[in-house]
Amino acid sequence: MAKKIHMKHFRSISEFHEFIENAPFNEAYTATGKRASETGTQSFTGTRSYSEAIDMLLHGWTAEAKLLTEKFNKMKFEKSYKNKMAYDVVGYQASVPRYLQGMPTNMFNQRKVVQKAKIFTIVKSICYIWNVKQSEIQRDCLNTLQVVRQLEERGHKVNLEVVFAGESYNGTVAIARVRIKSAAERLNISKLSFPLVHPSMTRRLLFRAIEKMPGLTDTTICSDYGNVVKGQAYLQTLLQKNEIFVPVLADELKTIKSIEEIL
Repeated sequence: MAKKIHMKHFRSISEFHEFIENAPFNEAYTATGKRASETGTQSFTGTRSYSEAIDMLLHGWTAEAKLLTEKFNKMKFEKSYKNKMAYDVVGYQASVPRYLQGMPTNMFNQRKVVQKAKIFTIVKSICYIWNVKQSEIQRDCLNTLQVVRQLEERGHKVNLEVVFAGESYNGTVAIARVRIKSAAERLNISKLSFPLVHPSMTRRLLFRAIEKMPGLTDTTICSDYGNVVKGQAYLQTLLQKNEIFVPVLADELKTIKSIEEIL
């Protein structure tokens, strides 16, 4: 069966907010009238209402941001430079041949060499199935932030995006990508904690993006918003150069290693 892919790529949180608030509902969700973004329970979504989730998107998730910041500050990161051996007029060890030749740069020294900067886009899957615990999501989030920080400490610039994908029983795939940090921005955990960690980002706001996905007519996707496990397979095929896909519950060391191979 041929897959029919519907995708919206939002380049900022404000662009995402504008769409989910003002775009019309698509044909599939108009026909069924199902709106899990509004009817989801607090135990499933972590919020009492859709409007509460919107407020946290725009103004942050203060309690979680504080916890994440404390944990994040305890992590160690490599710096953006490497030490390179060079001849110098001063240093920690003499070069006898150069000294005998009367050369002024007759000492060995180490210089800090900044690596050439690149721009990367980390595409973090938040396709968590219903039984993934909040603590597991938090740990996954910290691992992703660690990857971003490692790249920035090495002098690179990083866009950070979250992505949700669902596949219906009829082969319709709905994908929503949201850039939550641009390469020009500093790492701001207060801003990132809600879209990375809170279940309402997926179970209310990204559900709302699917409810309004242009051209979506397959009503079979409405019952459970697609199978998120199968949906992830399509995400990597849509990546461009210097885009790095991070699956759910990824091992950050393996992710960093794969990035180092690119570097």
